[in-house]
Amino acid sequence: MNIILASASPRRLQLLSDAGLTVQVLPADIDETIHHNELALDYVQRMAQQKAEALIHNKALQLDGTKPIVAADTIVCMQGHVYAKPVDYADACHTWQALGGTTHSVITSVCIFYQGAMAHFSVQTKITLLAMSASDMQWYWHTGEPADKAGAYAIQGRGARFVERIEGSYTNVVGLPVPETLAALNKLCTA
Repeated sequence: MNIILASASPRRLQLLSDAGLTVQVLPADIDETIHHNELALDYVQRMAQQKAEALIHNKALQLDGTKPIVAADTIVCMQGHVYAKPVDYADACHTWQALGGTTHSVITSVCIFYQGAMAHFSVQTKITLLAMSASDMQWYWHTGEPADKAGAYAIQGRGARFVERIEGSYTNVVGLPVPETLAALNKLCTA
């Protein structure tokens, strides 16, 4: 199956390619600011839908509608607070101190558009992180890995050493719940 991915995420591209899909990457440029008092689930769902809609409404792309558009957004949240990509080392340390020794949620919302129809769903995974020492934080930051990751860690990389427990979908935490995405694509494209 050929699809369009509305994301520049190399992790999403890899997951979809590994699943046997042919992927055309067309990143969506949207404002990702969370609204005042917006719930985490509402935010991540809005982001995924806006990414897909940005491609659909971009006349310059001249999309012919023959390929489904897959858009996704992943957040890390705990007790209603969203932990985005860290802006700097201090921000990453704040995130690690908040999440360390606790269980938080990783939520990915996926929005798929194909020939006027839409599938939209979210998957939640629970992650328990170990508490990080000051030297752990300094070492991990200097690997460069946390800088562009929601929650300031990558479960598929060096950050795995800090993951104590996972409850749910591993690929969801990487950035895309693969089985659910494939099932939604199959249902939408064969309907």
